[in-house]
Amino acid sequence: MSESQGHRAAKIRAAGRGGEVEVPLPRGRRLDALTKHGRAIEVERNPAPQVLQAAVRRLRDADAR
Repeated sequence: MSESQGHRAAKIRAAGRGGEVEVPLPRGRRLDALTKHGRAIEVERNPAPQVLQAAVRRLRDADAR
């Protein structure tokens, strides 16, 4: 499923000036955003518990705060 415009805009806004979007993680996964100060951000618009748990795992595996 393709990414919605709202999700894309939220990732770009979260990364901020000088940050990165779609940062590669191990095993072919991607982190939504990484700020220039090293903070990892996952933008999740779906409140389903299994989706939120997957986002938490991506944040845990990111080499960031």
